[in-house]
Amino acid sequence: MGRVVLEKEDPEVFGFIVEWLYTSAIKEGYCAKPGMPSAEGSAGFQQVPDILTYVDIWALADYLQMPELQNHVMKAMFHGLISQEQLEQVILKPILSETLFGSALQRYFVDYCVWTNALQVDFYREPSFPKVLLSEITVGLARRLREKTKKDPSPLAMMSNYLVPESS
Repeated sequence: MGRVVLEKEDPEVFGFIVEWLYTSAIKEGYCAKPGMPSAEGSAGFQQVPDILTYVDIWALADYLQMPELQNHVMKAMFHGLISQEQLEQVILKPILSETLFGSALQRYFVDYCVWTNALQVDFYREPSFPKVLLSEITVGLARRLREKTKKDPSPLAMMSNYLVPESS
């Protein structure tokens, strides 16, 4: 019998995995901002998914080979609004540059940076900016310029570009 070792996983993230196993859903209610009060409905809460937690859930679901959960998380991220601050935090997370090259998660955030102009130019000069993502974003910007002349739509227009194959 195989064994899965989870040495560094955040208990909160693993809790979402367990919730998914029991309900095939993740509650997308109130999510607190770090350092804010924890009472539902208080000013420190927002009615949007926490993108940083979703990235961690997606990565753990990838590790555990749970494509349905990966797609559920991707759909939630795809339909949510991502602030510049959240995007910068996600880009600097080691987990994003550690996912497999060309993974759906990596492609989504690279395309998001390329097609929304969400990041300030100075942010790309940050010493901690992952070099792998910087090269992918550069290639993506060149692709965007080429495709704009052809009037091709942004890849962000189709969520299916970022879903992983599910077993039948």
